[in-house]
Amino acid sequence: MPFRVVTVGDLVADLVVQLPSLQVAPGVYQEAHSISIEPGGAGNFLIAGARLGVRMIAIGVLGDDVFGREVGRILHDEGVEMSLVARSAEGGTTAVLVMNDDAGQTLMTGAYGVGTEVAFDPRWAQAIADADAVFAFGYSLREARVRRAVLTSLQLARQHGRPVYFDPGPEFRLLDAALRHQVLTLVDVLLLTADEVVALGADTPAAFLGLGIRRVVVKRGAAGCSIVDAHGDHDAPGAPVVVRDVAGAGDCFAAAYLFGVAQGWPDTRIAAVANAMGAAMVQRRGTGRHAPTLDDVRAVLAAWQPEYLW
Repeated sequence: MPFRVVTVGDLVADLVVQLPSLQVAPGVYQEAHSISIEPGGAGNFLIAGARLGVRMIAIGVLGDDVFGREVGRILHDEGVEMSLVARSAEGGTTAVLVMNDDAGQTLMTGAYGVGTEVAFDPRWAQAIADADAVFAFGYSLREARVRRAVLTSLQLARQHGRPVYFDPGPEFRLLDAALRHQVLTLVDVLLLTADEVVALGADTPAAFLGLGIRRVVVKRGAAGCSIVDAHGDHDAPGAPVVVRDVAGAGDCFAAAYLFGVAQGWPDTRIAAVANAMGAAMVQRRGTGRHAPTLDDVRAVLAAWQPEYLW
């Protein structure tokens, strides 16, 4: 049976605009190369995981609007299980404007969807109980209508002994300190950037282990990643590639990390494959359906660390 990953929240519509230059100015028209709607946030993670052969199951909410319907359609077409996603008729879909230019610069801004609080669906409890891993994002806890359902999901995962993977993202630090602490005590594996380690008040990644977190994975971009647990630290170098767009790279990295866990690989191979996935993603422009395939990841490894090919 395929490894089952349940994602909780962070269903986002990215409006992806590819421009010649980000030097935009009032009154100056600049023709874009392309504009598209793509699944963002957890959508990057879900698509990347599905393309690697992992069974990806989404829990969360989308607005019953143009953005929500398009994101739902794309994710379904990519093989993501969407039957547990609630539809909010009165509130819109969380949306992010992602602008990227020919120089590899990326700018993002967005607005959270609003509406009535989403009630916890009893079917979600069964999906969590049956999962091999539960993955949540800090952005979900900033979306008021789904916050309580996300927290309940993490608590249920802990009760059922399902490993919780958590990526706080840059906005997690804006939450109330008590809520941040409560969430982190429910986490088994924490994935975050070096900047986010500092933003959350930790001197070192190992400081999070004191909260009961079993493993900390630090994403270091071009420098690769570090895995920290009770046995020590493991640093894995990044692949030397040309960066065209950083949007979604961390989400795709996380999907490849879970793929490696599903294979039962040692940390060295998991880290190499996750880094290769991130390197494949940053060479592309755009999110969602621009996520790398299994062949893309293998191509990076073949040119960089062929000893980790499988």
